[in-house]
Amino acid sequence: TVESFSISNLKFDIQSTNPKPWDPANFTLNYSFNKRKDQDPTTEYEYTNDYRGSFQYTWTPYIKGLKPFGWIKSKSKNLKYIKEWEFNYLPSNISFLTTMSRYYYEQQTRSEVDQMFQLPVSVSKNFLWDRQLNLSWNPIKSLNLSFTSNTSARIDETPGAVNKRLFPDEYKQWRDTVIHSLLRMGTPWAYNQNFVGTYKAPFNRIPVLDFLTASVSYNATYNWDRGAEIEGISIGNNIRNQASWNYDGRLNLESLYNKFSYLKKVNQRFSNRKRPAVVKKAKKFERNFQLKQDTSIVITHNLRNKKVKVVATTIDGKPFAVRTQPRDANSVEVTTRGDKTLKFTITEIIKEEKNLWSEIGQHATRFAMGIRSVNLRYRTSHSLNLPLFGPDIGNVFGQTNSRGPMAPGLDFAFGFTDEDYITKAKERGWLVIDQDQTSPAIWSRTEEFNLDIDLEPIRGLKIKLTNNRTDNHTNQIQFMYDNMPTMYSGSYTKTHCAIATSLRTSKADNGYQSEAFDKFLSNIPVIAQRIQNRYEGLLYPREGFMANNPNAGRPFDPEVGPVNQASSDVLIPAFLAAYTGTDAKKIYLTPFPSLRHILPNWRVTYDGLLRVAGLDRWFKNITLNHAYQCTYTVGSYSSYLNWIGVNGTLGFNQDELTQQPVPSSPYNISSVAITERFAPLIGFQFTLKNDLKFNAEYRNGRTLTLNSDAGQLVEAQNKGLIIGVGYKIVGFNTILKMRGSGHGISNDLTLQADFSLQENQALIRRIESAYTQATSGTRTLGINFSANYVMSRRVSIAAFFDHQVNTPLISSSAFPTTNSSYGLTFNLSLTR
Repeated sequence: TVESFSISNLKFDIQSTNPKPWDPANFTLNYSFNKRKDQDPTTEYEYTNDYRGSFQYTWTPYIKGLKPFGWIKSKSKNLKYIKEWEFNYLPSNISFLTTMSRYYYEQQTRSEVDQMFQLPVSVSKNFLWDRQLNLSWNPIKSLNLSFTSNTSARIDETPGAVNKRLFPDEYKQWRDTVIHSLLRMGTPWAYNQNFVGTYKAPFNRIPVLDFLTASVSYNATYNWDRGAEIEGISIGNNIRNQASWNYDGRLNLESLYNKFSYLKKVNQRFSNRKRPAVVKKAKKFERNFQLKQDTSIVITHNLRNKKVKVVATTIDGKPFAVRTQPRDANSVEVTTRGDKTLKFTITEIIKEEKNLWSEIGQHATRFAMGIRSVNLRYRTSHSLNLPLFGPDIGNVFGQTNSRGPMAPGLDFAFGFTDEDYITKAKERGWLVIDQDQTSPAIWSRTEEFNLDIDLEPIRGLKIKLTNNRTDNHTNQIQFMYDNMPTMYSGSYTKTHCAIATSLRTSKADNGYQSEAFDKFLSNIPVIAQRIQNRYEGLLYPREGFMANNPNAGRPFDPEVGPVNQASSDVLIPAFLAAYTGTDAKKIYLTPFPSLRHILPNWRVTYDGLLRVAGLDRWFKNITLNHAYQCTYTVGSYSSYLNWIGVNGTLGFNQDELTQQPVPSSPYNISSVAITERFAPLIGFQFTLKNDLKFNAEYRNGRTLTLNSDAGQLVEAQNKGLIIGVGYKIVGFNTILKMRGSGHGISNDLTLQADFSLQENQALIRRIESAYTQATSGTRTLGINFSANYVMSRRVSIAAFFDHQVNTPLISSSAFPTTNSSYGLTFNLSLTR
């Protein structure tokens, strides 16, 4: 038998004109239960009960914000924002939801051997209580705050069956346990909290600052999960937090320039946007005058222009020649004498005055306004995962006072912590210190920086500069030990520039000799000496592997252990200096350069060739483009287990052969790479007046991978030429004198042909022996052709032919191959 009952969204829709917290419409109830009873010859009874209930409260206040500066009487647009600024003292939304669910299953199985024998009752039960809180608040229009929390708890129950009829004593004990657990809000199993704050600067509402755009957001999460229990003893809970700051800003300098009338005029003149020319209508003056025999006459026309055209006609409309000369901007003198009455028509002459200095000034001004916009984005985030955390959570912000002050603390809940929090928690006794439990605390930090600058120094020439940097750090702290040993790991990448050594080829006839690699080898002792100089005056540590070393506490001595020239500490700066074209005596020594060492990448396009005299007679458009992309990457790194620091990243590691201390950073970096691409080095696209399209580009790239563990540099080079031709024959049926498909469909034939020639080569350069070996190389010739014909609205036909020839540049690496493919494609569209 099945018994069910359900009430959904029970509420009284009674609400005040101005919503009040106690309005009945703010409350919503839900309740349901489902009971099932089964029995059969092998089952005496089987009960399945499922109860669910929820209570929700939602209030959305409506209030008028406070305007503390509303008394300002000024009508200035720049003060309008301050005048209208308002403060909302109540949250915009409050929502609370509590949900309870209870599942109970009980089964009594019959004994098939002895019916008088009572088998044990099988029981499965689960009593859960979830609580959610949502708050939204907009204190001011540009600031949005939101808070969400979710607590999952379990209501404690006694073991065994819950059957008032069969087990009354056990039932009473179960009831008391449940009531006691409900009064304590249950036993928490998980807590999740999220806080988001977003602020957008109101520059768009302040005319003098509307060229600026800026926003900042903060997101913090906090999670608590109950840990396992072994024989009734808790081994600690797990807490995590994560916080991120996002800063976005844009500087629209073109909008700033246009705030000044002269700069706006210059921008409009050199704008790429075509505007219809506004023709100024010449002003005209007409009137009849009679010439005089003895003197000249003066005609006042008030045209405010000294350059005018004077036409005289007789009363019957015949032209009459007169001599005139301007007196000022508003009058002319007629020197012709006589007694005739003439009709004078005086028209101003409109002609834009240009002079050399004005032209030079406008072009120089436009060039000075070459920076058009600047976009900045910075993101920093950090997280802390802390296992073996002893305290439970409370009912407010996931905090408890059971072990002194609030644990884990509001600073942890809202993300304002760093790795020093581990020491704080350990000192306050919040951590379960058990050296048999070695789960480390994990602290992670990520920084992302992006800067884009748009330049247009002359009309049609657009340059985009891109600067990026991403730095990831992860520390694993073994806090259960006294010295809290830490393992470091992470990755790093930034935009770089190695153009000083670009576009250089290596040939087999000279042993693949490379000036950059030779410079790299000569930089190694220079960098090693610079690092060794930084250790002068430092003392050897006394702890760790140096505890029983006779040199412990003594000044650094290169005779004990010099700087290892094969280490990544030496090879990476030497590598960067050589392939970047920088002096080894000035290159930075850190493998993780700061923001000031970011070098830009760029993309350049120019579409102004059509303005060259005569080219627009044959071309619809011409575009030249060039792009340079280069990154420096530390793929991943770790730290040395026995490294001992003495001053920041300066420290000592134990030499595996001599067991003596050698200068070393804490980072074990196996490889770094410089990836460079000209994509393309030079490229162009143009379309003729007859719609014939051409495109061509030359690409070049290389990847330099320094493997310090293997003592080698892998250099992979690639270059390629691509040429393409395309043409679209509109209404191909009319050319063949075929009947078209009608229905407004143009039966077009699109043709495209591409030719490509690419060459790839890979070299391994041994650092210790200065020997270079080619490992692979291929030259690839490709010819591709395609045609697409539209037969009707639903049917199209495509044909293609691809031919590729691969020729190995190293005979031992591969064999020449040729691949060809061709085919037809029929496309049928059944959609409406």
